[in-house]
Amino acid sequence: MLNVLLSLGPDTNAWWLGFLLTAQVFGFVSATQAVLETRTSQGAIAWVIVLISIPLIAVPAYWIFGRSHVNGYRKRRIREQLEQRLGSKVLRSLLSDSRLRDVQLTANLKTLEEITGSPFTSANQLDLLIDGEETFKSMFAGIALAKDHVLASFYLMRHDEIGEPFKQALIERALRGVKVCIMYDGIGTPGEAGRMFDELRQAGAKVVAFDGSRHPGNRF
Repeated sequence: MLNVLLSLGPDTNAWWLGFLLTAQVFGFVSATQAVLETRTSQGAIAWVIVLISIPLIAVPAYWIFGRSHVNGYRKRRIREQLEQRLGSKVLRSLLSDSRLRDVQLTANLKTLEEITGSPFTSANQLDLLIDGEETFKSMFAGIALAKDHVLASFYLMRHDEIGEPFKQALIERALRGVKVCIMYDGIGTPGEAGRMFDELRQAGAKVVAFDGSRHPGNRF
């Protein structure tokens, strides 16, 4: 490339050199933007590599395709934050005269309440679960006690030694008239789990997959 530039003359050389330097600067700027806004670390690393290595091709590609939905994510995030704050205010007003709000808050708890946007209430119980065995034992016990509904959301669901008793517990509740709703990640969950989901649906459970990242609009 350098030999080609030298053979074109000083004026042309200066123009091309300035163009390449400008492209490289835009590559670094875009790489910084990708690190800040790309949803996954894998996607961010991939964009950084190509933006710095081949900015002439990667920079237009990034600003046309890579950022096409960033504004949508940002607006949705702002909307969710506003809804959370509004819901917190409504909850505070409902609890203002309730015994559930009869909690003596320390300065630290008040600060934590402001950060989370969720007010502390009384009549709650917290159990510390230190491993998977205790966690699933507690989960199965909670499902067995459900009277109205069971809501479950998982990244990974398998038809194995854990998934089978989990499925049976949900089916038992669904057959007793309890509303069972399950949401799982369509990418993280293997295809062989489909038979388990079919059995749950036959029992009356509602099973849906969150696989938004498979759509063309959700890149990296």
